[in-house]
Amino acid sequence: MTRFLLVTNAKKDPQYAVTRLVTERLLENGGYVAFGAKQAEIAAHFGVDTAPEILDGFDAVIVIGGDGSVLDASVCAIQYDLPLLGINLGRLGYLAELEADELPALDRLFDSRYEIQDRMTLSLELLPKDGKSIVCERFALNEISLSHMGHNGIADMFLTDNMGNRIHYRGDGLLLATPSGSTAYSFSAGGPVIDPTLEAICVTPVCPHSFFNRSMLLGAGAVITVENTTKNDSLYVSIDGRTAYELSQNEKIVVRRADRRLRMISFGEIPTFTSLRRKMELAELKE
Repeated sequence: MTRFLLVTNAKKDPQYAVTRLVTERLLENGGYVAFGAKQAEIAAHFGVDTAPEILDGFDAVIVIGGDGSVLDASVCAIQYDLPLLGINLGRLGYLAELEADELPALDRLFDSRYEIQDRMTLSLELLPKDGKSIVCERFALNEISLSHMGHNGIADMFLTDNMGNRIHYRGDGLLLATPSGSTAYSFSAGGPVIDPTLEAICVTPVCPHSFFNRSMLLGAGAVITVENTTKNDSLYVSIDGRTAYELSQNEKIVVRRADRRLRMISFGEIPTFTSLRRKMELAELKE
């Protein structure tokens, strides 16, 4: 790898201290560095190029920020099939491979001492009352969530799938998570931690008002339909907490494994669950 698109979160790195170290290290190794068009001022600040609108010709995306920054950058990484490397400046940073004090590892990008892990994503299709389905352009790396529109009262939902399952959910919401997303919202809601290399869809109720209050793990081939059966009220449908849609009463969504994946760069030194424990311990120290 020699050509890198950098994405930095100015709120996490306000003086660009880490961004500078990353940029300098890549340039010292003979790399080509550019920032996206929305960060043209940062590119000018470091004397590097602003990337063209079409990102063909880059080898990887390097994201400097927290998990939210990785989620945002994943959109272009998935679109152009570019591997992504996260450098954590956030609290937990489970989607990031490196911490800010581990930048020497960037040297390994130049002599192929890394591996690429494919991360499963989910697609979302909206089925409104007028019958015209809408396939959302953004793919979910973490989860697709349903919650009460006004955050008051109880959300009522009915889930069916292509395997014949039929489940009525009542509560604060419902999460359809990828293995990568099992350590995000689903984890906070009591869902299981899933090895991100597996292929599955985790259905986790949020504060369920029923006896069926456990997460359910479905195969990667599951096609899941959820209908809003809440009386006289809408639900929010959100992709990775970023893109939101309104789902009116009796409207449905269809969620399935997407045909696009996010490729993530890994140096493979720390096992998945050990990494999660370590990151959570570090997060506690940041309080």
